[in-house]
Amino acid sequence: MRKGLGFLLVAWGLGMVAYGLSGMASAAVGTLGVSFTNPDIEELTVAPASIDFGAITPGTPTASGANEVDVTVRVNGRTWDLDCSAADFSDGAGKTIPIGRLSDDGGTTPFAGKKIEDNHAAGSVTVTYDFVLGVLWTDPSSADPFTTTITYTLTPNP
Repeated sequence: MRKGLGFLLVAWGLGMVAYGLSGMASAAVGTLGVSFTNPDIEELTVAPASIDFGAITPGTPTASGANEVDVTVRVNGRTWDLDCSAADFSDGAGKTIPIGRLSDDGGTTPFAGKKIEDNHAAGSVTVTYDFVLGVLWTDPSSADPFTTTITYTLTPNP
C-alpha cells in the first residue's frame, strides 16, 4: 500500500505542476541566425610614393625631417613580417652610387636591405622613415638623375 500511495502522491504532484503551468501564458519564441566572413586582409601603403632630393652638394647631407615617408601595414588575425630592399643608385648610363649613402633613420645608419618587423602582432602599424642622403666628393657625377627603388615586402605568417 505504501508503494501505491507514493506513486499516487508523485502523480498528484506532477498533475498539479502541469495544471499550474497550463494556466501561464505561453511565450512566442523566434530565432535569428547570424553569420559573417572575416577574410584575410593584408594592406601595405607607402606615402608619399616617391621622394626627390633635387640637386645635392657632396659632403653635405640633406636635412633630417625634409623627406619623411610613412609605411603603414594592416594585417588581421595573423602575425606578419616586413622586409625592405634596394639596389644602388644608378644614373641609367652605367654610373652608380652605393645605397649606403642613404639613411632611413635621420642620417644615423646607412641604409641596407633589412627585416623591419619580425613576427609582429596582428593589427595596424605606421612607421615613419626619415630619409637623409649624403654623397661623397669621390662619388660619380652625372647630368642624369640617380635613382633607385626601395621595395617593402609584407609577408603574413600562416
